[in-house]
Amino acid sequence: MMRFLKSVKFRITFYFAVTFAAASLLCFLIVVFHQYRVQRSELRQRLVFFQNEFFIDYLTGGGVRYTCRLLDRSVFRGKAAEQTARRLGTFEPLLVFTDSSPEKRYTVYGSSAGRIYAVTVERNGESVSVREIPPAARIAALNEEFNGESYGEGTNRIFFLLLSGDRKVLVRSPFSASVVYGFLERESLSHSAPAFWEEMVHCRNRDILTMNRRLPDGNVLVTGYNLRPLYRTIRSLAFVLAMMTLVITGIGALTGWLLSKRIMRGVDRVSRSAMRIASGDFSQRVEYNGEGAEVERLVDSFNTMARNTGELLRELKTISDNIAHDLRTPITRMRGRAELAVAEGRDSELAYDVAEECGSMLTMINTMLEITRLEAGSGKNRRSQDLAALCRGAAELFSTVAEDRSIQLKTTLPDTLPFVYAKADLQRILANLLDNALKFTPQGGRVELLLRTAPDGIVLQVRDSGRGIPLKDQPHIFERFYRADSSRSLPGNGLGLSLVAAIVKSYDGSVSFESSPGEGTCFTVHLPRQTEEAEPTDKTENSNGKGGNS
Repeated sequence: MMRFLKSVKFRITFYFAVTFAAASLLCFLIVVFHQYRVQRSELRQRLVFFQNEFFIDYLTGGGVRYTCRLLDRSVFRGKAAEQTARRLGTFEPLLVFTDSSPEKRYTVYGSSAGRIYAVTVERNGESVSVREIPPAARIAALNEEFNGESYGEGTNRIFFLLLSGDRKVLVRSPFSASVVYGFLERESLSHSAPAFWEEMVHCRNRDILTMNRRLPDGNVLVTGYNLRPLYRTIRSLAFVLAMMTLVITGIGALTGWLLSKRIMRGVDRVSRSAMRIASGDFSQRVEYNGEGAEVERLVDSFNTMARNTGELLRELKTISDNIAHDLRTPITRMRGRAELAVAEGRDSELAYDVAEECGSMLTMINTMLEITRLEAGSGKNRRSQDLAALCRGAAELFSTVAEDRSIQLKTTLPDTLPFVYAKADLQRILANLLDNALKFTPQGGRVELLLRTAPDGIVLQVRDSGRGIPLKDQPHIFERFYRADSSRSLPGNGLGLSLVAAIVKSYDGSVSFESSPGEGTCFTVHLPRQTEEAEPTDKTENSNGKGGNS
């Protein structure tokens, strides 16, 4: 179980599920909050609408017809205002209505000394009539409106209430009496309250949003809405959205699981192949299956690693076999000569032979170490060298061997050749190539050493007219300890061409050959042009012919 919980598949699935759940939950919370705000704003606007409608009905006693128009209070001025002031004293106009042209007739509803009056003005204030609207008429008008609106909205949702200044119920809509009596306990109904205010009231386990207006005669008009239906709607919406969150979370988890299985399918195949390789089967390769570019790169890297590992092990096995074969011969000779020397009493000759054979083995081991060092990229100290001088020195060194075997050794060098910024082991390239050419060229043959410049570097060629390389051996001649059947009777250990390839590779160069059995072989070494500048002292030494012997 713990292994599954730590797997990439579980983690991807978990992250997908958490991400989908968090995103959907956040979206749904925003939806619920927005829906609550919108519905509550609509309720507030509706309560304000009822307040304005009831306020008009209360001031006018229900005497305003729907055909009347509401005018600005500024029309009540001049003679009409003066006559009204003489009759009533201080008069505060609140509403102005007309059913005809304002110049002909309009009615002003206002308050004076806590009473409500209707002032009718005709002929631009020439005729003013004042009448009081009795409380009974106003209460009767509100009672009729309360009943009509509450039944239309639902008696359990909305309620209307008219309270006196001393908190007595003058008229109310059909609503729970316990709620009304609990509502009367509020301190906000005191005379110090503002003219219009909004309040959230908690009465008898109900949350009620109220709009309150203090009327000119001291009474309080209350319009309220029970928020329980709103809460119930929001809870239903939240429940539906919660179920949708669970569904979306499940979809996210399923998507993550399927996606992780598809992504990890390639990794699982690589893991299975790695287990088979660990058991010794290096022929295993992972096939492509379209899991994506990243998995394909992993498959490429794994296949390359498996191929290189297999080739390395095969090479190590070959090297081990060749080392065992090549070391067995000198050891056998040393043992035979030692036994013979002991039998004949020639201890000094035995010591000489043992030293000679040990020297041969030491040379082979040093060559192997040098190849390993070059392939590892170590030993990068370089200096300027005169390659032409190196070629002349190598040709002079091997001229004696060529004369002894009646082989013509020819050297072709350009008149001018740039200095090469390189290590001193370039001479070993010349020595190994010339030694091989002379070794496999019969008497009376020809060996040619050519050196020339190229647009991108320097080209060195060693061409002979020897026996050539058999076709079956050509792919392997640069392998360590590889020796063709025809060369096993000749001196050598199969490391010369491997050393040449390692040295050339250390210069980022290339070595190639062309060979036809019975017609000869030509080795071509290409060294890229060097960009580093040579030191003057090195150039002086090389120009004196000392560079070739370093």
